Amino acid sequence: MFPEGASVGVNQFFSGNVYIEFPQCYVCTGTLSLVHFIFLRLKSLFRLAMSVKIINPDNTQDYYRDIVTSQYCQISVSFLLVYDMVTTLDKEVAFYWVYRSYQIYIALANVQHYVYLRRKIPVNLTVVFLYLIGTLVYSRRSSRTGSIRITKTIFFVSNVTYWSHVVANWITILLIDYILLVRVVALYMLRRKVKLFLHTLFIFEAVVELVIMIYVNIYQGISVGQLQNGAKICLPTNRVPVNLGVAFWIVPMVYELILMILALGSVDQKLYLSSAQRGSRLYKVLIKHQLIYLLLVVLCSVTNIIANRISAHGFLEPFLLNVPGSPSLLCILGSHILFGLNQALDDNVDRNMAGGFLSPMSESNSEIRFS
Repeated sequence: MFPEGASVGVNQFFSGNVYIEFPQCYVCTGTLSLVHFIFLRLKSLFRLAMSVKIINPDNTQDYYRDIVTSQYCQISVSFLLVYDMVTTLDKEVAFYWVYRSYQIYIALANVQHYVYLRRKIPVNLTVVFLYLIGTLVYSRRSSRTGSIRITKTIFFVSNVTYWSHVVANWITILLIDYILLVRVVALYMLRRKVKLFLHTLFIFEAVVELVIMIYVNIYQGISVGQLQNGAKICLPTNRVPVNLGVAFWIVPMVYELILMILALGSVDQKLYLSSAQRGSRLYKVLIKHQLIYLLLVVLCSVTNIIANRISAHGFLEPFLLNVPGSPSLLCILGSHILFGLNQALDDNVDRNMAGGFLSPMSESNSEIRFS
């Protein structure tokens, strides 16, 4: 039952030492317009997000502890990303800042430079995410009543924080998947049917993940709880169905599995690959990176699926499982995939040009074309 005197715009209750307010949701309508059926269900979702739930103070304390632990883990991930960028700066200068006269580098320039610059996006969003999370946990007491007054600002920051986090993960997954899409298309010599099929599949993956992401975020909603020490934390208003969380991570797993099957299937494409090309270091690098990334995507997906399963049976979110499953770690792999490919190309070109002629291996490498 709602307490007497509760306002229409803000539902509130006081339970023990925890004082919680549930304001109206502030969601970007421009984003919702991208998915029409979500826009149609906006009214029912708002009603669900506005519902009042009594949160056990003990659970709130545990939730706060998990949030603090998650912050330290995310800071570690951010430092790891920055460390990787600093230690690979020489390769970045060699492969991206210096003009390459080789024709094969010109073919790769547009795709690689585009993806490499955007691999820094998750780093920037991670910093923004950590900064906004820090602004959420603070105490703001009213001088007249002594109670906590939750303003619209903290809910706006809460929404920006959460949406920045999930959008950064979504962008990271799509960028890495696009890198591997280009590599698989190159193995099939830019065959029109393969290229059209993979690009259609990529768009389908992006749309499905976007729909699930928007739906889950609106369905879950955001509430604010106060601890005994006066600190405020953001809590999910509604528990998301476990099938939706699992579906978000199964989609990239299936997509990567299809890419892996196509990459391995290209080994036996004698019509398109010569014997020298199948034994070249460049071709081995393409296949090896595809296998390694598939394993990491499976690890990332499995940890997030387990986290969704655990959260479905309890109120608390297993934040520690989200750290090894963080797509931010895939940024490191994405940059090293491009570095490894450039290094393999560089070694082959230098080896062949040292003799003053192009060997059959170099000619076969030139057959691998990138869109």
